[in-house]
Amino acid sequence: MRDDMNAVKAKVGALEKVVKRYIADEEKNILPQVARNITEKDLGMSCKDLVREASRIRREEMRDWGGASF
Repeated sequence: MRDDMNAVKAKVGALEKVVKRYIADEEKNILPQVARNITEKDLGMSCKDLVREASRIRREEMRDWGGASF
């Protein structure tokens, strides 16, 4: 039973690392590209604010979920 729990923890830890890498890449590369192709009028906010707001929401959701902050 203990080995099963350790295996689950290891898999969850590995998944968390993958998600964090994806989020970091999205914030650094994907969202800025999207922001360059959409006008502030379309968004109702500046491109920098879009990236900042997406990051804030994601961190808030991870905190609520119980994941580690990053």
